[in-house]
Amino acid sequence: MNEPPNPTLFAIMGSTSAAPRHVVVVGNGMVSARFCDRLLQCQNGINWKVTIIGDEAFPAYDRVHLSVFFERDNFESLLMLPSEWYRLKGIDLRVSERVDHIDLETKHVTTSNGDRFHYDDLVLATGSEPYAPPIRGIDTPGVFFYRTLNDLKNIQEYGRDAKCAAIIGGGLLGLEAAQALLHMNIETHILEIADFLLPKQLNREAGEVLLAKIESLGIHAHLQTRTTSIQPIQNGLRLIPQAGDPLDVDMVIISAGVRPRDRLAKKSGIACSPGGGILVDETLRTSNPSVYAIGDCVNFRGHLYGLVAPGYRMAAALAASLNGEPAVFIHSNESTRLKLLGVEVSNIGHSRQPGECCVYHRDGVYRECFFAEGSVIGAISIGPWPEEPKVLSYIENGLPIGIEEIDSFVQDGMFWPEQTGSIFFSLPDAATICTCMSVRKSTLCELYESGRRSVAQLACETGASTVCGSCLPLLKELTGESLSIPQSHIPQSLLVFSSFAAVFASVILFTLSPLPFAESVESAWRKIDVFWRNGLIKQISGYTLLTLSLIALLFSLRKRVTWLKWGEYSWWRMVHAVIGMTTLLALPIHTGFRLGANMNEALMISFILLCAAGAFAGAATGIEALNRPLLRRFLITAKPYLTYLHIALFWPIPILIAFHILAVYYY
Repeated sequence: MNEPPNPTLFAIMGSTSAAPRHVVVVGNGMVSARFCDRLLQCQNGINWKVTIIGDEAFPAYDRVHLSVFFERDNFESLLMLPSEWYRLKGIDLRVSERVDHIDLETKHVTTSNGDRFHYDDLVLATGSEPYAPPIRGIDTPGVFFYRTLNDLKNIQEYGRDAKCAAIIGGGLLGLEAAQALLHMNIETHILEIADFLLPKQLNREAGEVLLAKIESLGIHAHLQTRTTSIQPIQNGLRLIPQAGDPLDVDMVIISAGVRPRDRLAKKSGIACSPGGGILVDETLRTSNPSVYAIGDCVNFRGHLYGLVAPGYRMAAALAASLNGEPAVFIHSNESTRLKLLGVEVSNIGHSRQPGECCVYHRDGVYRECFFAEGSVIGAISIGPWPEEPKVLSYIENGLPIGIEEIDSFVQDGMFWPEQTGSIFFSLPDAATICTCMSVRKSTLCELYESGRRSVAQLACETGASTVCGSCLPLLKELTGESLSIPQSHIPQSLLVFSSFAAVFASVILFTLSPLPFAESVESAWRKIDVFWRNGLIKQISGYTLLTLSLIALLFSLRKRVTWLKWGEYSWWRMVHAVIGMTTLLALPIHTGFRLGANMNEALMISFILLCAAGAFAGAATGIEALNRPLLRRFLITAKPYLTYLHIALFWPIPILIAFHILAVYYY
């Protein structure tokens, strides 16, 4: 893990700069991983040398959904990026190592191992650490924090014999911890100082709705409860509250909030806020011109975020700025959209601002919207809300909401119930209407207002609907033309079936264990394992897969090469999907469900993800064409991203295949 970056990989990435620019990243969390990924994606002729130093024993992982660890008992499912990604990108990843000293004058960092690194740019992504409330006995055996993978492993090990546990803190991580304990079949108590759950995201009424849903799962919530001490007793632990009866449990989990990790910055002479956090400007630069900070450790204009979404925006802005692009970080609202214990919880926009509001509360569903100067500025919801994406678009664009729409919301919980069957006008202006030609709704609306009032005129101007035609109904909604759509000669159900079969095959390839080799020459299984034991057969199956992949690639050109008009596009798309499905189903013949190692593993993972992304895009296209009104709005919004992801995942494949073939014949 501590080997220096491979210079050959830098050459493969196409870097032309003779002198690499060294960026050292202190901290290897979610925001750090996003920053490094974006930095190397959008480099503009800069040869970056990247060193990441993290004090945990693992590469960056998802802290937001830690309870997944208890569902799958596999920390790799939480990794933000595969371990091999760092090596492929030429990144020097240092785990279980911390930075002890920063020399701002000579631009060096010194680690706990005694290693010393010179940097051109230093990025502090030290994140946050759990807040330890002033509780006597907080260091008693059986008391754990809920923050890191090591914490989870300790909780899992200790919890094998536990029957009852208490969580101190009813915030986001506290509810995630409750979900983990449910998976362990442990009776769970949540102790929260406030008089409702999620006090940073919700208000009292919304918190009461959430409380009812959580208590229905068998979780006990103790509100307005401040724990003063934890005492060991014969059979476990006793929590002593400031008021009320003690609570006896087997183990305790502390999830009472986080604090920015800024000690290293303070010790190095970098300016920090008295209230905590490293001070930065809009370029994320600290008081030292060569040092930047991103994520939970940042104090931006007096604000500590403590959420991953603002950290991701910081990472994107800094990566673009270091690559010479004009980019700054502006104050980010703290929207939260999560599914906690099976309950959908949303806090979008600025929901804590005083002013006008309207509420819908019925049958366990709670929705509250906040207004300023006639526009919706924030919303809180408990339970599913189909209009939430559109409401978020109105919040982000400052669009006005009419009196009739507000009355409709108060009565039925929906601003636009009459638009349930309408797709085009309910989509945000930035939505992509024609995926094939990347035509946005705003562009079509501008052309319509300028006099292009027919589908034919819009198609001539933008190319929308001229490739696959799936966006034709949306254009007809805009122009008011007849919505009768000629049925394709291709049964779209076949496209849906092929796509979902490919998705299923992708999951199987990732989850099934490798097929074993025969233990003796007399075993009947030896006639089967010859497929991945015999070199000649493996070459035949490998080149067959390569041929099928090339054919599928050729059939995708009907959409990309606009002058290629021969044949109905639906046929081309169908063949592309069927071949992709066939390739995935045939892949075990070549591999025996083995992902391989190093470059072979990277090839397998890239290829499976490529096929999976394409399969999801194909399923979205097929279901959309089957005209299922309840799904079409979502699919139209999601399909462009799936298609772009499918295309993006293709680019590493040729290089990895070349390495694979070269390695087979060379060795």
